Amino acid sequence: MGRGARARAGMAVVTAAALVAGCQAVKPVEQPPERTRGAGTEQRMPGTRAPASPAADEPDPSVREAQEACRKEQRTACYTFDQLRNVYGVRDLEATGKGQTVAVVMPVGSPVLEADLRAFSEKLRLAPPQVEVVRHGPEDGEAAPFDWDSEVMVSQAKDTTLAVQAVHAMAPDAKVVLHQVDAARGEADEGLTANGARRLAGVARQVIEDDSADVLSVSFAVPEKGELGRELRDEFEEMAPVFLDAARKGITVVAPAGDGGAAPTEADGEPVRGVSWPASDPSVVAVGGLRLGLDDEGRRTDPDVVWADRAGASGGGVSEVFDRPSYQNRVEPAVGGKRGVPDLSMTASGDGSTMIHFTEGGRTPAWVPMAGTSLAAPLFAGIVADADQEAGDRVGRLHHHLYERGRDVDTGREAGLLDITDGTNGDDGHRATRGYDLASGLGTVDASLLVPALTDR
Repeated sequence: MGRGARARAGMAVVTAAALVAGCQAVKPVEQPPERTRGAGTEQRMPGTRAPASPAADEPDPSVREAQEACRKEQRTACYTFDQLRNVYGVRDLEATGKGQTVAVVMPVGSPVLEADLRAFSEKLRLAPPQVEVVRHGPEDGEAAPFDWDSEVMVSQAKDTTLAVQAVHAMAPDAKVVLHQVDAARGEADEGLTANGARRLAGVARQVIEDDSADVLSVSFAVPEKGELGRELRDEFEEMAPVFLDAARKGITVVAPAGDGGAAPTEADGEPVRGVSWPASDPSVVAVGGLRLGLDDEGRRTDPDVVWADRAGASGGGVSEVFDRPSYQNRVEPAVGGKRGVPDLSMTASGDGSTMIHFTEGGRTPAWVPMAGTSLAAPLFAGIVADADQEAGDRVGRLHHHLYERGRDVDTGREAGLLDITDGTNGDDGHRATRGYDLASGLGTVDASLLVPALTDR
């Protein structure tokens, strides 16, 4: 469960239990903060060109109408996934994820997920979705029935909808398999517990052992230094060889860096810097968050800035559990002797929110603005599926390739890794600088360049 633009006092489930990266519907803000500039505009950022798709591929006019209404009501950007497809260069790709399977592991789920995904696809003129829902019930007792009066369950339903629609938008011909980890009766309103996190990890393990997906997006995050993180330390260590096995099988595992900024936990009332797992595992691609500025066609009006606003801030920092992997040796000045997070970043901002198609409790279907790194991670998972199709094989663990291509700013830009140089990831956060940093990683992506780079080995 992630968050929208809410005061911290309203996020006890997130901060006290764990940060399950994702999003709530973004609530209105008094006034969006003044934008700051990122990398110089003389360097082409993804999404600065006009969309390549013909007019027939334009979204249904009702999407634009909903966007305008959302902007007036929410006072956020209310971007569409069509805009994201352009800004990240996906509309320039021939690959669409065809023949690939993306598994998404999420708590709970949405009883209207498939209907919402079909409507989402139709309105954005995407290929008809291929989606399968695999439910994993509790070991003891029955799963809690979905309750539309439960704020936690509705939030998780939105998070799940967000993840699945993000993958489909980036890879519309890929098959999406949602592994829905149902809560036990009496636990549904607790948010993420130690038992729930273990079950999510167990399902991820099953997907990897069964070799049932080409890409695995695990949309949860547990701060390493929090109480829950300490309780789950054994799971961190036990899952490390499992994620490494995924790499050996060619399965790319992607996880959100988290929505709690550089200090996702507190001790004695003071913020404590740290990172979240499973993004901190060296075999997992950790995806942080940025704030976009786009025109209606999905072209950049400003370079990206590291995400930090009322909705939260991008996770980023160094692990206390995992040592620096060899692929980060070139960025040792930034990470020291430990694993640095994130590896790269994509949109996650509340001020630059993105609309999902969601039907709540029998009400009229609506476009709901969302934020969080559980948007960023499945966006990248979809791009990896496109790369798998382009390569005719799994591209697998990407770290060494990404860090080699991103060894300097110019080389990275040629390979679709674009540097981010402005913003910090929250209070007491890390600052974006030229090259790799703990706020944005290697930068953001242009799939029109990155997908060919990942497949040219």
